[in-house]
Amino acid sequence: MYFNENGQLIDTNLTSVNTTEADVLLHKFKLDWSVKKFPLQFSTPMTDNASQQHDSGFYGVVRTDNNDCFGAFTDQYETFQNLELAELVLQIADTIGQPISNGAEFKGGRKVMLQVDLNPVKIGDDTIVRKATAINSHDGSTSLRWGTTGTTISCANQFSAISKELENGVRHTRNMRDAITRSLRIIENMEQADKSLFEIFSSMTDYKVTQKQVNETINMITGVDVSLGEVSANEKYSTRKLNQTSELVQSVVKEMSYKGQTLWGLFSGVTHYTTHKGGSDRSREESKYIGGLQRLDQKVFNKFASLVS
Repeated sequence: MYFNENGQLIDTNLTSVNTTEADVLLHKFKLDWSVKKFPLQFSTPMTDNASQQHDSGFYGVVRTDNNDCFGAFTDQYETFQNLELAELVLQIADTIGQPISNGAEFKGGRKVMLQVDLNPVKIGDDTIVRKATAINSHDGSTSLRWGTTGTTISCANQFSAISKELENGVRHTRNMRDAITRSLRIIENMEQADKSLFEIFSSMTDYKVTQKQVNETINMITGVDVSLGEVSANEKYSTRKLNQTSELVQSVVKEMSYKGQTLWGLFSGVTHYTTHKGGSDRSREESKYIGGLQRLDQKVFNKFASLVS
């Protein structure tokens, strides 16, 4: 098959190459590769410089286009190909009636992601652009997971939420495809499931916070008690910790100056910090979707949700 620089098919004999919509999608986002399990062996020395090969009982998962090995697994580990992920996401996109708008790989393909556009929502004066996000790993670091990512247009702050029913994902075992089938009903009803999430966000815009609550939130995130005085002058904490806290305080002050002394303003300050501060853009992007920053956002959200529920 042949593609132009925009990722559009220009091959005139599509039937013979059996190109599918999923193939086109994967090529567009540079995810058109697969993985394969290979048995891992080890050798023991023998006489006359010979050696004997032994099966290790483990399998390597290898990216077949560059032979990069993503890790060692037992025979119980089941691979889930990018093509399967694309077919799954296309099925959901068709049900939702929205296009697939983004795809990416992280850490050399150890994690891959596809996103489907969802309808935007208004929270106070903010417009939240929403995407349903499917993430899979080939290195055993995470299960196949599905959640919602919201980005505030005014400041590009991002918040990723894993649907509660799917927060543990679908593990890479031999019955994972049956589990995926059972999960499809939940995924296809994501719009309804998200309704309660954004009702909570809306309630946050009316909830006034005290300076004590702001300080407690900063302390929960960085471990620094800002109520003790000037952050930069506190010798109780490391320089790194103080720098992190200073960046967080700046983000909170900035967002609350725009959005008011509310939970929504405070939460926006937290997501501004986790979206824009610290680390490279690529590592931060991965962490926001399915790493420490996503868990941090979720922890703060859960705390705030308990205040307005």
